[in-house]
Amino acid sequence: MLLYPLGRLHAPDARDLRYRLATITKFHKLGFFRRYFGSKHWTPGPVLNQGTMPQCVGYSWAGFLQAEPLMTMDGPAPEDIYHLAQLNDEWPGQDYDGSSVRGGAKALSSLGNLVSYYWAEGASEVRDYVLSTGTVVVGTNWFFDMFFPVNGYLKVTGSHAGGHAWHVIGYSGFRRAFRMQNSWGSLWGDNGRAWIKFGDLDRLIKEGGEACAAVEQ
Repeated sequence: MLLYPLGRLHAPDARDLRYRLATITKFHKLGFFRRYFGSKHWTPGPVLNQGTMPQCVGYSWAGFLQAEPLMTMDGPAPEDIYHLAQLNDEWPGQDYDGSSVRGGAKALSSLGNLVSYYWAEGASEVRDYVLSTGTVVVGTNWFFDMFFPVNGYLKVTGSHAGGHAWHVIGYSGFRRAFRMQNSWGSLWGDNGRAWIKFGDLDRLIKEGGEACAAVEQ
């Protein structure tokens, strides 16, 4: 029995390479210094709590809508995004736990919240997007030690616990780390948030992870 629920599933799709996050990144806002040494923290919505349910995909996409730049607070409920994601993901029916980041993006597209969505191949693309354009939904493997941040950082070690979707809301060039917001309530981590090092996120994305952002309606 896990202390916190997970729920991210994944099925690779080679077509993601056609829709790269870099194509919607506002590079004109990045100079050399800002790209490698700058910081940006987007104002997020409230820290959400998925309780005991494997609905992290719905909660991470709800967090995406609620964060800057648009801060859509009257969007669909996380539970509704999750259930609609199961109807749009890579697996038939709804008789299973969890869904994919892609399923969540398709769900919000069907509701009219998203115009289109795009994918990063590594942490560099996520950094550039966060510094210049907006926040990113991430779905990765989750390892046991990640449940317990150490000095405010996710420790990407331990046994494999499953898959989890979460929300990148900032980047610090000084720390060379990303700020993430989870969906396990404000008692987890630092008021529901933690840091993850650049290299750790890059590893997770390249080990079957996803990093997705969207153009909102």
